[in-house]
This record gives sequence, structure tokens and C-alpha cells, in this order.
Amino acid sequence: MRLAEDLGLRVGTLDLDEALPAPPPGDPHELDVVRVMHPPAERWPDLVRAGFTLKPGWVTWLRGTPQSDEAYLGELSVSERRAFRKALRYGADAAVRMEVHHPITERAYDDFLRLYVDAIARMRRGHNYAESLRDPILAAPGTSIAVIAYVEGRQAGACVCQLQQNGSTVYLRYIVTEPEARRAGLSRLLHLRIFEVARELRRDLVSLGSDPTLYGHFCEPGLFRFKRGMGFVPVPSHAFMPGNGWNEAELVLSLDRLPDPSFSLCYDLSREAVPVPWCQDGVTAPPLRGDVLSAKSEVDVRPFQADFLTDVRSKVLRP
Repeated sequence: MRLAEDLGLRVGTLDLDEALPAPPPGDPHELDVVRVMHPPAERWPDLVRAGFTLKPGWVTWLRGTPQSDEAYLGELSVSERRAFRKALRYGADAAVRMEVHHPITERAYDDFLRLYVDAIARMRRGHNYAESLRDPILAAPGTSIAVIAYVEGRQAGACVCQLQQNGSTVYLRYIVTEPEARRAGLSRLLHLRIFEVARELRRDLVSLGSDPTLYGHFCEPGLFRFKRGMGFVPVPSHAFMPGNGWNEAELVLSLDRLPDPSFSLCYDLSREAVPVPWCQDGVTAPPLRGDVLSAKSEVDVRPFQADFLTDVRSKVLRP
């Protein structure tokens, strides 16, 4: 077993022969998660019997580009429409102004980066990935877009999008807002502006980026609920972008360093593989389901239910 600390989480990585027929006992007070990377599909049933869940390591959130803001809002739940209407009122009252930079400029990226660094400092497990991508993004400025939001004349939010190589997708890589502006709904206004950019560029798809499938580690569980509420659907990242992402077997041992509840997206292996939406013809994968991880014997799974999941279950992890 190879041990590593990943953004505060204690992770053990096993080879297949170490994981089967059963993983070695791990002390849940010293190890949080055990994984087998790239397990061959023919051994998935054996890994399930050993207690693992099979899952994509990452998912990419996608939806078709809305034809208009009104059409988009009409697709959402009543509570989401109410949140967007509130954000639109805020935008008018606070004189929110958006600047779109395409191709992206050095000044626009650095404006975004200043807000991003401040936001990372406020996060429980924040990591500044955007700094390392500055030079690669600016080296090909025509493939990236920045949107800077001004509230009463000051910079209060920003996002950076990339145009995927398949030519059809506006991929939201980073979005950040000041805390007060976020509570008022500025991030929703930025999303509407991204949709508008996608329409202007005649792109068929918009992506809300890619997440690891254990919500509670790098991404908080609330991010899953937010993206679901925005009308996006997760697909295995390696199915949408070959070479990005992988399959893995995962066994969560402890919530000592994870929030309670946490949420795991995984494959429903009781179902046949199905075509993956928006991916190349012939790409299939098992449909997705969810595990709500908690130390409590009774936990409400309803906040995590979604039309694109076949099932959501509670999974009790004893302290």
C-alpha cells in the first residue's frame, strides 16, 4: 500500500492483488480512504465483494447551451428560478457590469487571479491551481475567455473559461466572487453571461467544470447540489475528454477529515452500461448512483437525489 496525504486526506493506494480477496485492515484513525486505480472491468465484481465502490475518478458537468435566459430559467425548479430572479434584481440595483475578454488578456487573468487567491485563503482545503495555469493559458489566448464582474465600479467577481478542442464546448474552469456578492447572487449572473457568450460563439455545450467524485474532500457536498440545481448533468470525465480522468475502486474508512455527510458519486453496477450523453458515438458506461456517507444511522438522502442518478443510498461509517 502506498500512503499519501492529499489536501489533508490520508489516502492509501493499493495494487489489485493487495485489494483482493479483501483489502488489508486499515486503522480508520490513521487512514481515511483506500483506492485501487484503473481496475480492469472484469475484476469489478470482485472489488465490490471486497467492499469497494466502483466509480469514475472525476466527472465533468455538462448541458446544452440554453437558447435564451428565459428558456433556461423555465427549465429550473421554482426555488432556483426564485434565486435567479433575486440575482437579476441585485444586478440591476447594484449596477453590475460585465467585461468579456476574448481572447483572454494578461490583465484580465491577473484581475481574476487576485480574487481567486483571496477566495482560496478562505477555503478549508483550498489550493491555488490557477496560478500554475497562468502561463499555459496566456500562451494560447484565443482558446480562453475571462469575464470580469464589477459591482458599483469595483471588481467583485470573475471567471475563466476555455474553448474545448472538440470545438463545441465552453468549459468553465474557474469562477470566483467576493463573499457578499456571492450571497447576493453574483455567481448566477456570471453563469448567465457565460451562456450568452456560448450563444454568441455558437457553441453547443456549456460545462461547469470537472470535480473529483468524493464530495467533501476537494469539493464540498454543496457543490454537487448547486450544479444539479443549475440544470447540469455529470458524466465520467474520461468519457467526455479521453485522457482526462479514470476509473477507480474506492473504500472510505473514516469521516475524521471529511464533513458529515459527505457524498460519493459511483457507478450503478446493477444496471447495463448506457451511452454517455454528449460523448463520442459508442462510448458507454454504467449509469451513476450516489452514496451519502455519514456516521449517523439515519441521514436524509433527499438533498442529493437527482433525475440523472438511478439511486441514492445512505452508507453508515462508524467512528
